[in-house]
Amino acid sequence: MYIAETLDTTNRAKGTAIGNLGSSIASTVIQYGSGPAFQQCSYYFYLVFVFWDLIEFVVIYFFWVETKDRTLEELDEVFSDPHPVKKSLQKRSVHTVANTMGMNVKGGDV
Repeated sequence: MYIAETLDTTNRAKGTAIGNLGSSIASTVIQYGSGPAFQQCSYYFYLVFVFWDLIEFVVIYFFWVETKDRTLEELDEVFSDPHPVKKSLQKRSVHTVANTMGMNVKGGDV
């Protein structure tokens, strides 16, 4: 879902296809590699998944941009910022929302 939320309309289908391909390849490797791995390593093979999930958690927490309740225009503004993760965590102001809608805001009026 993250791929579809963050790519613009012209690249969304291609990005989603590449993401699905990567997911299918990973699923195939796990499906066919798990049997022999369990025979060799027993239940210790589960530790591979535990450590991989911990690495993913850290990467997602520190490096992925929050996309909840944002329009594509707002995401474009977030990704064009030098520090997109920090920008995504800032509260949106009236000026930011109006700017993405192409409205000119003076003072606090909309």
